[in-house]
Amino acid sequence: MRKLFGLHGDKKPGRVERPGEDIVFEHLWRTAAGASAHGRRFSIHQPNVLLFQMGKVASSALEVALIDRGINCFHCHSLRHQDEALRLSRMFQAEPGFRLAAMDLKLLAKHTSLNMLTRWYRTNEVSPDRRLKVITLTRDPFTWYVSQFLQRVGYDPQPLNDWHREFTNGKGENGDVRAAAGALLHHVGQLIVESRPSIDPAAARARGHALALAMTPPQPYIAENIRRALQPLAWFDEQFTPMFGVDIRALPEFAERGLAHRDLGFAELLIVRFEDLGRHMDAIGRFVGLPGLEIPPRNVTAAKPFAGQVLEAVRSFQATELGIAFQRELRHSDYGRACGYDRQAES
Repeated sequence: MRKLFGLHGDKKPGRVERPGEDIVFEHLWRTAAGASAHGRRFSIHQPNVLLFQMGKVASSALEVALIDRGINCFHCHSLRHQDEALRLSRMFQAEPGFRLAAMDLKLLAKHTSLNMLTRWYRTNEVSPDRRLKVITLTRDPFTWYVSQFLQRVGYDPQPLNDWHREFTNGKGENGDVRAAAGALLHHVGQLIVESRPSIDPAAARARGHALALAMTPPQPYIAENIRRALQPLAWFDEQFTPMFGVDIRALPEFAERGLAHRDLGFAELLIVRFEDLGRHMDAIGRFVGLPGLEIPPRNVTAAKPFAGQVLEAVRSFQATELGIAFQRELRHSDYGRACGYDRQAES
């Protein structure tokens, strides 16, 4: 705890060692650190990095690698007022339970304090070596959807199995994850291809949702998976651009290199394509002042429960005409083109 608050032995360092970082900064920093999973390993005197990304991009491995080398790595997926307002509403209205007490309360504190801390950096000058550094990553939208789908099924396959049984009027074999995943991919793919996110992702999200609920009977589970499949296409517009004023479509070098750097004055940004993470580790190390930075290579996806069954269904779906059209719609969106994923669709 003394390390977290910057206390070492009997000495209490003054803010003179961190010019420009006032009492407001300290309160915001300590709240964010206290609500972080690895906050006990942080020190207010260490450099601060905000790892702000959409999830399923090896961010946890990168977070630990930075913390192991003496960086305060604040890791989050959302800093939007809208998301935290909904969380706060649930906390005031729902019956207190483990998730609300152990997770949502901490996330509310962390996301709110990180939002405020980022805005503090925008209007306060600190020494050059103490500026905020921000890392974000992109990922192919189709493989992102598969990865988060695997995570959810691995955690609890029952919602998928329940949907499949009801959708087939009890004919679907209970527990056949491969058949259920294949059926879901087929119907999600059909509605996404019909909705055309390659033309207008926002309109496609609304149309896909409406089409799923217009089915007989209405299919909210399919609608939710359409929302998830289109989530990467909107993440930068909804999360990153409002915080930092940088549009992923305005980085002409990124589609080619999978790497872009911007200096905003109050913060430095590094945008990395997940698929090129390995070859850009040296650039990330230079960005944070850690030569030789590495993350351990490991395939966590293949180790998840039911991964084999889900991936078998995915491979079968990918090879179909519908599967190819589904991938093309995601990769030819504004986001996909800005990140160079449309080139993968043509290869």
